[in-house]
Amino acid sequence: QARLFSKIRSGSFEFKVEFWGDVSKEAKNLISSLLVVNPDNRISASQALENVWITEQPEALEGKDLNVGLVEFKKFNAKRKLKGSVHTVIIANRMHRMSMSPIKNQPPNTIHEHGELSDII
Repeated sequence: QARLFSKIRSGSFEFKVEFWGDVSKEAKNLISSLLVVNPDNRISASQALENVWITEQPEALEGKDLNVGLVEFKKFNAKRKLKGSVHTVIIANRMHRMSMSPIKNQPPNTIHEHGELSDII
């Protein structure tokens, strides 16, 4: 994660062909201009709305398959939700183990004053 945060702070990103191969150059240019780290060099919301990709005529989008991106987004979102659920279970298990282990300088009868983890949740 440290490497990821470093890339975010430096504005280092790439458009991988497997995900971005079918995305237009104009769309990638707009995204790139929105992801500029220095706000003085980043385009404004007004400028973004004037971008050629936004103002392009609807006819230009006809015949373009927009579902490819949607399918990939759904896969990504499903993985994100699964990962979040797994992390929740891991944390719950750690909390449960912590509640079961003796705490130094505490009387033994205060360790389980709230009952089992399942009673709390």
